[in-house]
Amino acid sequence: MVTPCSPPIGWKRQQRAGAGTAMNNLIDGPYRAIAAAAILSAVMAVPAAAGRAVPNVSDAASHDAVVADLISHRAVFDMKLTDSKASSSIAGLNGRMVFETIGSTCDGFTINFRFVTQVEDSQGNSRLTDMRTTTFEDASGERFEFLTQTYIDEKLVEESKGSAVRDGETTTVRLDKPEKKTFTIGKRILFPTQHLVAMLSAARSGEAFLPANIYDGSETGEKIFPTATTIGKRIDGPDTLDAKAADADMSKLPRWPVTVGYFEPVSTGGEALPTYEMSFLLYGNGISRDVKIDYGDFSVAGKLVNLEIHDVPGCSADKAGAQ
Repeated sequence: MVTPCSPPIGWKRQQRAGAGTAMNNLIDGPYRAIAAAAILSAVMAVPAAAGRAVPNVSDAASHDAVVADLISHRAVFDMKLTDSKASSSIAGLNGRMVFETIGSTCDGFTINFRFVTQVEDSQGNSRLTDMRTTTFEDASGERFEFLTQTYIDEKLVEESKGSAVRDGETTTVRLDKPEKKTFTIGKRILFPTQHLVAMLSAARSGEAFLPANIYDGSETGEKIFPTATTIGKRIDGPDTLDAKAADADMSKLPRWPVTVGYFEPVSTGGEALPTYEMSFLLYGNGISRDVKIDYGDFSVAGKLVNLEIHDVPGCSADKAGAQ
């Protein structure tokens, strides 16, 4: 899957008319978590030049090594409810998540993400939620384009579309939807796939903690989402995999248990608790499995049921020389 980014971030919003908060959280969270760690499905490579925006990672050589090992792919996860407290009002949940990444370090990278869930509450009411996201990050790591749509019971209820261009520490965002608007972000941020590379770079360097501010254009396209990633000890040696992961020759790859906490953007000080956490096993090639999203009062798990590795041509000599 992708961490992440990816995702997809996750936060609580005010209740929509006739909708439970827990159901709204399920709509809002998944992509950011996934894209953030590429984490639910499995993510792709990110341009080496993007290293300028990666916090707390080692050197450029480490970053380039991470990028070289990442692969383009399409991952499918079956999602199910694993735990639900009475306060959540969720009685049942099932769905499917699809994450696809295609690209190269010369041409840039496209992520297609879709997350469809059927949720039933304690009163027997059900809701079909369909979240669709397409993003593009150019090979320099300086331009990000996004389109995110959320459907509830086949009706479009939320859409954001726009682009972000980085110039040093400042990022300029131009929104087309939900309304035309231009604004600047004056702090250090990562785009979703850059976050994946930052996590793998940190993991390879033995770092156990990685804070990062993520911008993915979701919701209204105006929010930056603080995250905190905890990375466990590296695992080597043969791994017991399901058939799809085994087909990708992942059994001997290094891997790390990872947990990413997603926080509501706040202006006040003090210690904050994550709105939700995503945990998964992250492999050295950017693919993840054993995915779990914990929203506090309920949690869902994803099982990898299909994995396709894309054969994407590498950089030509002309393109590589132009980088």
